Amino acid sequence: MITRFAALCFTLLSATASADIQLNVAEFPPEQREQLSAIAEQVERTCSEVFGEDVASTVDHALIEVHLQYKDYERVDREMNSGAYRTNWSFVSPRSMQAHVALQPPLEYSVLVETGLPLQTKIRVANVAVYLCLYRAYENGASFPDWLRRGLSIQIGSMALRELGVMGDLEMEPWTSTEIHSIRRLFEDEPRFDIEAILENETEDIASGRIASVRGAFVGWLMELGVLGEVLGHAEQRSDEAQLRAATLAAIAGAGVEDADKAFRDWIDAFDPEWDEEVRSLTTRGDEWFHSAWDRRKAVCWNKQTLGSRDWEITGSVKVFDRDNAQMDVLFGYTEAGFMTVALSPEFGLKIFHCQLEDGDRDKDKWVRLETKELRTLEIGEWADFSISKRRNRLIVKINRERPIMLDVGDIDLDGNWGLGCQYRSAGMWRNVVVD
Repeated sequence: MITRFAALCFTLLSATASADIQLNVAEFPPEQREQLSAIAEQVERTCSEVFGEDVASTVDHALIEVHLQYKDYERVDREMNSGAYRTNWSFVSPRSMQAHVALQPPLEYSVLVETGLPLQTKIRVANVAVYLCLYRAYENGASFPDWLRRGLSIQIGSMALRELGVMGDLEMEPWTSTEIHSIRRLFEDEPRFDIEAILENETEDIASGRIASVRGAFVGWLMELGVLGEVLGHAEQRSDEAQLRAATLAAIAGAGVEDADKAFRDWIDAFDPEWDEEVRSLTTRGDEWFHSAWDRRKAVCWNKQTLGSRDWEITGSVKVFDRDNAQMDVLFGYTEAGFMTVALSPEFGLKIFHCQLEDGDRDKDKWVRLETKELRTLEIGEWADFSISKRRNRLIVKINRERPIMLDVGDIDLDGNWGLGCQYRSAGMWRNVVVD
């Protein structure tokens, strides 16, 4: 293993230098330079701990380039990979020791100034940084099987962001909570997905991203068992995939695990995830939660808490940013039959919908508008307080000090989960969201 190798170099357009990490940042707001630098440095520290070597040393040719404009990322991908990673939003080239990350979800400069980088972008930057550390730490790192490389990238990247305070605990942060749900669903598919499938680099995936999630979790489990170092030692010895598979299973057995599949599944099932995102990205770290959406897909995130048949109240504050679209949604009563939405926008005010789900086919979902009201006090970039409560068969919605809206909802099942949404091409903040 190489004990001294290049620290990471973040490049955008113009160059400035900072300690071991060279920052070349032009398109992003100045605040992002500190965020990127902190992520890189923490990844280096975490990799050093996991690999048992100091991976941060002198600046060399290792390079991460983060693109504010997606078209710039596409251009580089065409030049380097003939466009193979256009929809990946990131890629790493071990030959050139370069990594490229596109800002995701896309946001305007003005929004980034106030909110900072979206969590999804921070995660991608951390992931590719782990790859570059791996390729510098192990001469044959690029030839490690994909399950190991991808698993290390996800697990160590997540560890680094949690250690940095950027992301919450596995069970509390929507991103990692959703990964837990994804792994469980993967285990339930037919044919059954198991450790043998992981070690054989099985790639068939019914829902995109779940295999990546399970690889990250598997490496985390190996780490908790205390056998990851042994597995990495075998990989460094240039063991072929069959030898590494046998060595990994032997290491697990040596840790006292009799039924590896059951033990791994029990480890996953022991988590109690707080959230489940249908479409990302919601960040719940801290008192203010940033929520943004893609250009063609709205973001939806459900909390594990069910409201039940009791009286309840959802309170909090919301800030909607100035974008092509400007709408934030409070969701509640989610069951197999449907749910309700209170949509808030400085453009139209307030709208209340009842979404009737049709056997899992979202194209056939029926949206029934129950109420529309203009709001004088809901403004772009300003915090607005909201209260949504159910009292017997009546729904009461109040925004700031405006007159409450009352609806009879006695024929709608509102016993299910509550959640938060962000309409496509929108972004906003949630603050002090509480359900009583």
